[in-house]
Amino acid sequence: RKSDPITLNLQRAFIVIYLWQDVLMDRIDRWSMGKNIDTEYLPVWYGDRLGLRISGLMGFGTEFMLLAICSWTNHIPLYFILNFVVMNGIWIGSILYRRLILSPNIPRKD
Repeated sequence: RKSDPITLNLQRAFIVIYLWQDVLMDRIDRWSMGKNIDTEYLPVWYGDRLGLRISGLMGFGTEFMLLAICSWTNHIPLYFILNFVVMNGIWIGSILYRRLILSPNIPRKD
């Protein structure tokens, strides 16, 4: 709060635009973990390499690469299809991986 006004306004804008995504992903993670996860093993959950790789595909880099390739090849309608199908498929795959594969391998509290 001691920063310059431009930085504070950019931070507020970032929160308005992206906070809902952070809240949604936190809820999805909690659902994926299931009940009674031992908090001692949260670093294992958040440090899972395959989970991180799958989640990493959902970033701006993948988004911009799809857009760039489709723009260069003049296939913008294909971009929208790939964006909707592939990116949502990656998102659903990430959730299913965490819920069905990763979650059963994390120790539970008794």
